[in-house]
Formats: sequence, C-alpha cells, structure tokens
Amino acid sequence: MAGAIRQFLSSDHARLDALLRRALERPGDVDLDLYGAFRAGLLRHIALEEKILLPAARAARNGDPLPLARRLRVDHGAITSLLVPSPSHEIAAEIRSILGPHNAAEEDDRGLYDACDALLAGREAEILDRMRAYPDVKVAPYKDGPAVLRTAESALAASARQFARSEPRLPRATGSTAGAALVGSGAPDPLSGGTMNSIPEDLHRRILEGSPDAVLVSDRDGKVRYWNGAATRIFGFAPSEALGFSMDLIVPERLRSRHWAGWETVMKTGVSRYGEGQLLAVPALHKDGRQLSIEFSIQLLKDAAGQVEWVVAVIRDVTERFAREKALRAQLKALEGR
Repeated sequence: MAGAIRQFLSSDHARLDALLRRALERPGDVDLDLYGAFRAGLLRHIALEEKILLPAARAARNGDPLPLARRLRVDHGAITSLLVPSPSHEIAAEIRSILGPHNAAEEDDRGLYDACDALLAGREAEILDRMRAYPDVKVAPYKDGPAVLRTAESALAASARQFARSEPRLPRATGSTAGAALVGSGAPDPLSGGTMNSIPEDLHRRILEGSPDAVLVSDRDGKVRYWNGAATRIFGFAPSEALGFSMDLIVPERLRSRHWAGWETVMKTGVSRYGEGQLLAVPALHKDGRQLSIEFSIQLLKDAAGQVEWVVAVIRDVTERFAREKALRAQLKALEGR
C-alpha cells in the first residue's frame, strides 16, 4: 500500500492534470481561469517538494540529497520557465512532455515518494501538516518576448539532457538551407508517432534548433534521420551531408567495430547502459578530420512491439574542457615530480 506522502502528492498530481486537461478542452483555445489555477497549483506543488519534502529527505540522509533530487530539480526549472509566457496548446504540450516521466519517477514503486515515505517514517503527519499549511504561491503576470523564450529553451534542453524522456517533437523543416531536416516530405515523425505535416512549426522546432547541444536521431540501421543546427556547428557536416548516412561520419575508425558491436547488442536487447540519463564521454570526428571530445546521453524510442525504432542522442562538445583538464593534470604531475 502506498505511503501517506505518496498518496497525498500523487493525488495533487491528478488534480493538476485534470485542471490542465479541462483548460485545453477547446481546440486552439485555452481557458485562462482553469490554466491559471493549474499554473498556481503546479508552482505550489513544486514549492512543497523544494521547500519541505526534499530538504526533509536530505536531513534524514545526514545531508546527502536523494540521487533523483538533482534531476527532478532540473525539471522543476524547465517547468517554471514554461509557466512564464502566455499559455498556448504548444507550450502546454511541452509542459506535459516533462510532467509525464517526471511524475512517474516520483509516483512509481520505489520512486521519490516511496523513498521519502521510508526515510521519514514516523514523521509523515508532521510533513503533511506542513504541506497543507503551506501558503499559495504568489503568481506573477505572464511575460512574453525573446528573452523569455530563450530561458525556456535552455531550461528545457537541460531537462532533456538529464532526465530520460521524449525530446520535443520534431517539425518538418522547410527550405533547402534549414538547419535541421528529416528525410522525406510528410514522413513519420520518429519522436511523436504522428506525421510531420500534422505538427505545428513553432515552439518545439525553435527549442531543438536553438539548443546549444547537438540532437541526432538515428534509425535501427544507424542511419542519421535528424540533424539539428548544433550538430552542424559541432561536427561540420551540413544536414544534406549527414541525413541518410551512417554514424561512421563522426565515429573514429579505430572505434567503429566496438561501436557497431554495441549497437547490435542494443538493437537486439532493447537495453542500453546509457539509456537512463548517464553521460558517455568518447572521441568523435569533425568533418575536417580533427578529433573532438564529446559527452552524450541517449534515449531509445520503441515501437508498439517493444522493438527499438529510433535512437536519440544529445551531444555536447567538451574538447576545450578536456584539453584544459589534460594540461592541468600535466602541470600537477610536473609539480609532484619536483
């Protein structure tokens, strides 16, 4: 049976979900009163976790935060940023894309709430009394503009890197010079299951294209099917040079056999050790032949039968940082040898 903390906060999740669903019932329109209640309630829910639950759990662990706490806080930042601009169905879709896996990680068996129920056993009544007494959060007016959108984009990208969830859905690129494109017009969207023509070209594309990190999508055969603007900046290949080609474009030759052996294992088993938000640091190739140092995380997107259909990689260029660290290690070694 679920503990008291899990029951209380899971019930609040359900209440907020119902408010958002009702606010969006009319296609193309948002009920501002219902959305306002959802917005205020969600901000208060986040405050209950940030101000009461997570600090209490940390204290119970002698100052050591729960392993999941940092990831959830990154999501809280992304959600809060998306609550700043005026509401729309597109923004609500992005909020839901975070809340789905976020809430599951909290509510599921052995999730955050179960961990807190166990850690705070005997103190549940005290914790719940504090939560019930917590005041409503003061909600600022909506604010729009480029700076607000950039903040939301950055926070959403951070959430995508650090928490296993679907990336924002990819729109069909238009024009031959687009920074990102998918092969074929009206092709199935690997990240949503719909068709590219059915997805509005607004927030989600701008988030992916404005991301400072490369976002790559490959099919089961390891062929590149999505390549954003940051991928071009980091690796040097234009979309027309990468789409439809093997990942060998960016994998150093000496590592290819190991790369593809691991790839085949993942395709057969549907499991990757790097599919839970862990970062993998590896060498990579630039178009001009020079070696890069990159860090990346992946997500496996599966079809209805549970077979891996798409692999999403979020990649950061850390070449300069690795060079600085290498130089520092050399300096320290030299000092130790004196």
